[in-house]
This record gives sequence, C-alpha cells and structure tokens, in this order.
Amino acid sequence: MRWFSKSALTAIALCACTTAASAAVNFTSPNPFDTNGYGLGESLVWDFDSVANPNFTYFGNALPFSVPGLAAAPAGDATRYGFASPGFDATFQINSGTLSSLSFYLGSLDTYNTISFFDDATLVASFTGSQLTIPNPANGNQSAGDTNRRYFFTFGAADSINRVVFNTTQPAFEFDNIAAAISGVPEPSTWAMMIMGFGLIGFTLRNGRRRIAKPVRI
Repeated sequence: MRWFSKSALTAIALCACTTAASAAVNFTSPNPFDTNGYGLGESLVWDFDSVANPNFTYFGNALPFSVPGLAAAPAGDATRYGFASPGFDATFQINSGTLSSLSFYLGSLDTYNTISFFDDATLVASFTGSQLTIPNPANGNQSAGDTNRRYFFTFGAADSINRVVFNTTQPAFEFDNIAAAISGVPEPSTWAMMIMGFGLIGFTLRNGRRRIAKPVRI
C-alpha cells in the first residue's frame, strides 16, 4: 500500500510539471494617447471598424462617436470604439488557443471600471481603474493622458486566458484597437510528458489493485 501511494504521487507530480508555472498577469502602460503601438508579437485583432479576427467573438456595444451620458470616445480616437455600461458587460471570447499577450487603448478610466481575465469560468486576475492608473487617480478625465492610454498585458503559461471581460458600475468603460498574441496547442515535448504521466498513473492504479486484492476463500 505504501509503494502504491508513493508511485501514484510520483505519477501525479510528473503530470503536474507540465503546467506548474504560476499564474502571472502583468501590465504596463508606457505612453499616453498610444492607440496603435502594439506589443511584441501582437497583431491587430479587433478595431470595431474593418478588423474582426474570426478567432475572437465580441459581445458588447460599439459607437462611432461620443454620446453624453452613455459613453465617451477615448481621447484622440475618431473611429468606432467598444464600451461596457452598467448591467451590460463587454466580452472578448477567444475561440481557439489562449492569450500570451493582449493590448488595447482605454479611454477615460474611472475607479468603477474593472477588466477581468478568465480561464473559461475561472477568474485568473482582475484590475480596477484605480489599479491601472496608480499613482494617478482614475477620475474619468476624457482628455488627460493619465486616463487615456494603451495598456499591455502579458500572461503566464499557466494562466490559459481565453476570455476578457470589461465591467463598469457607472457609465462607462471604453476601449479600442485590440491587439493580441495567441498561444496554440502544447508543444510535442509537453504532450509527451503528459502522456508519460497519465500512463504511469494507469500503471500504478492497476498494480495497486493487484497488491491490495486478497484471495476469496469459499
């Protein structure tokens, strides 16, 4: 029984080592009013005008101009933009693969704006407007560089981000020019490690039953 337990633990550890990297969502925002400065390896996937990557699905609203009391175009943005409003989140769903990095232009950031990153239904990380503008206040200014800028997010291998949600409790949360780098299927070496791990689990389970089983006397 002791041999079985140790072997099973070894097999589980072998499987786990393929996804042992810790979650690590990081962001930077080096320049204000940066609408199109995509990150390394990124390409434009959505701009609410002519670019709509089929690997992304957008659930939310978009406008071609500012509407008082509803949404304000990010500073310097004269094209269509997306936005979330109270009770109506805006969501980007990645249909295949996961995100390794993501960037977008955010407008008039407020304390009540929140962006969240998910692995399916599991929340991996979220950031409020106040966290994004530190050390400056997220005061919703529609023309200041502190609250109108491009943000760059990078993700750890274990994050498996495939859904991004923009949420706000007051009008509104605006964004445009989404760029991304997508990670595909696991590399062959990763698959090999996983197969070895699952195979060892099966072997230990089968042999463990044989060692535990006792003959039945009639």
